[in-house]
Amino acid sequence: MSLTTEQIAELQEKANKADALERRLAALDGNKGEILDEKRKLQDEVRALREKEAAREKKELEDQNRTAELLEIERKEKEDLRKEKERLEQEKEELAQKRIEDRVRTDFLAIFSGAEVFQPDHAWGLLHSLVEDDNGKTVAKHRGAKIGLTELREALRKDVQYAYLFRPRQGAGGMGSKPAAGGSVDTSGNPYLPGGSVTQRIQLEVEDPDLAAKLKAEASAARAKG
Repeated sequence: MSLTTEQIAELQEKANKADALERRLAALDGNKGEILDEKRKLQDEVRALREKEAAREKKELEDQNRTAELLEIERKEKEDLRKEKERLEQEKEELAQKRIEDRVRTDFLAIFSGAEVFQPDHAWGLLHSLVEDDNGKTVAKHRGAKIGLTELREALRKDVQYAYLFRPRQGAGGMGSKPAAGGSVDTSGNPYLPGGSVTQRIQLEVEDPDLAAKLKAEASAARAKG
């Protein structure tokens, strides 16, 4: 059976297509190595980029950690400096306060000296709450008013509660007091004299036994002379 012209033409076209396909396959086969090389090259570049990015991220984290450490060190240094400054300021204030306290005590003892009272330190222990600093000047509080230390001394000399602290002055008949009219003893003086305050005796024996013993002896001597 012979083929028609159309069938021969169709077969020829299919043969041409087969040849073209074979050539394309051959071309692809020849470029396969190049394609694989290119693929490996791209994979290497991608790997290198990933490693570079990982290294960058690692360095960034390390830098952040170092920055955090430096900030923490700086914070601690600032805190230490602040505490040291506060300590120095406190020491300065305490020193200034101590100077004031020492000056107030010295001023008090100069007025309430051994020539005026039996025991100046004992008097200070009893009376220091009445004495204060007033803008660089030592003053005393007495009955709601601010007065000088000399005024305080003279006021307390006449006070029944504190008269026993004072030494008798020339012409005085008791411990810091004047004789009472009619020859009786003024009880604002030595509490161990007749009529003296029992409360003052107890207070004195608790707070200053040595002074109590001296006043007892002087009271005994005064009674003997009388």
